[in-house]
Amino acid sequence: MTNLHRETCGALEVNRWRIGNRTNISLWNENWLANVLPLEAVNNNDVYYADFFVSDIMEVNSKEWNTNIVLSLFDQTYAARILDTPLYPPIKDDKRIWHGESRLRAIGVKCLTDYAFCHVEEEDSKHVFFTCPSSQIVWSMSVFFQVVHSAANSEDDAKTIIFHILKQLSKNDVAMFACILWSIWKQRNNQIWNNVTDAQSFVFSRAATMLQDWRAVCAAATTSSQVAQAEVQRTWRKSMAGRVKCNVDA
Repeated sequence: MTNLHRETCGALEVNRWRIGNRTNISLWNENWLANVLPLEAVNNNDVYYADFFVSDIMEVNSKEWNTNIVLSLFDQTYAARILDTPLYPPIKDDKRIWHGESRLRAIGVKCLTDYAFCHVEEEDSKHVFFTCPSSQIVWSMSVFFQVVHSAANSEDDAKTIIFHILKQLSKNDVAMFACILWSIWKQRNNQIWNNVTDAQSFVFSRAATMLQDWRAVCAAATTSSQVAQAEVQRTWRKSMAGRVKCNVDA
């Protein structure tokens, strides 16, 4: 087994489903329970329901477990595991999320399930970068806010949103867009790790400053390269036939 394959398998083991519309999650062999351990078909009755999704054991018109169905399909142990798995009405889409909190807590790292700035929705990339009210204020300061706002209102995930935005921005705006993403992520880390709250205006100005510094470094590098090329062009050349060249140190 290659290292990449081992790492991929390891990543799948610590990922779980966050239940949203519950139509994408198979009832069996998927990490959607609160304790992560998946349900496994263990008898003929389970095999009969092999094509069931999580949505099939929930109420039709509300985001609640259908207790009668759960108790009729599973023994007491499995039923308790299912009914103890929380459901959050604000979460709309089924999504895989990292489940490494238990390992981090074991070494003393404080883990939050909701985002540090709004404490309303669970943290994921889309919420951190685009749908959190704090991030939306930051984007509103950019000249391409409408492009970001339109893309963020879609049902797409963060990766798709980012690539959609990149296709619409100019080269200069793409650079600023990347810097704002970085600055929002730094804002998030400062809040969680340092208990420091960066104001939205500071988040935007930090991105602009980083882009300005980066362009200054690129300009300096270009100038140095041009000077070096000019010096190479002034190197010693052999004199023409019939002439003598004398080099003298100043």
